[in-house]
Amino acid sequence: MCVSDPEVQTRYQVERPLDGDPKAHCVILHFTLKFRVRSSGTISDRLLRRLRLAAPNQSVELVTKKISMNQPSAWEHEKFNIKRLPAVTLSRLSSHDNPIRKSMLDTTSRISLDALEKNIRTIAEAVLGHMLSLPEGGYSNDPRVSADTSVLSRDAVDRQRLAHAMRLFASRPRPVADEAATIACAANLAVAVGNHAKVTVSPVSMHEVQIWPGTSDRLLAERVKPAVFDLIIACGVFGYLALFYYMASRAQRALEGAMFRLRKRV
Repeated sequence: MCVSDPEVQTRYQVERPLDGDPKAHCVILHFTLKFRVRSSGTISDRLLRRLRLAAPNQSVELVTKKISMNQPSAWEHEKFNIKRLPAVTLSRLSSHDNPIRKSMLDTTSRISLDALEKNIRTIAEAVLGHMLSLPEGGYSNDPRVSADTSVLSRDAVDRQRLAHAMRLFASRPRPVADEAATIACAANLAVAVGNHAKVTVSPVSMHEVQIWPGTSDRLLAERVKPAVFDLIIACGVFGYLALFYYMASRAQRALEGAMFRLRKRV
């Protein structure tokens, strides 16, 4: 969202990266500890309340963690927090060192479309509630309205389109963190299997998506005029005003003399 946030003076209110396949009916909100302690009641806290409001029968938990500058980022939101941008990560994993995050053996058959559809609807409800400034205590302030309401329609999340997107996502190779180790492992596997079958190794390219261009430092050098030049300009302005005052006073005297002579003739 590109609505201004005066707390961080940036165009982004809060970033919400997603992590982990939605197999379980659980959503875990990961915070950075220093942002959680010093910014109680901010957009991230309101997002947590809206997530729990949108999913009353679903578990929405909160996990906080400190940022370690000497280690790689454990969660995606830490990259934004280092730049002092408020961000959270939504995941089904409670810890960043879960072996599932580093496994290459997960397939689309392990993904539950029911849980994925429910999580998408929950996140969409929370985001729409924030964008539309809906009351956090419920979608209606009328005490007579007691039924559960939803901003999204029943057909807002297309299950067929969701399944097609998962098949398209799984059909492409994923980027790897250690490219050298992956190439060595692929070469060893190719040698081992090469005696029994034809092996074709396809390179995997790593692409990092940037939401905005990187910040660049600028050094500005301004040419300052000397103080003597300002003195010359001040003298010129003073002379112009003195001449204008002199001409105005002489014109007034000349006009008064002409009127006096005209009255004498009459």
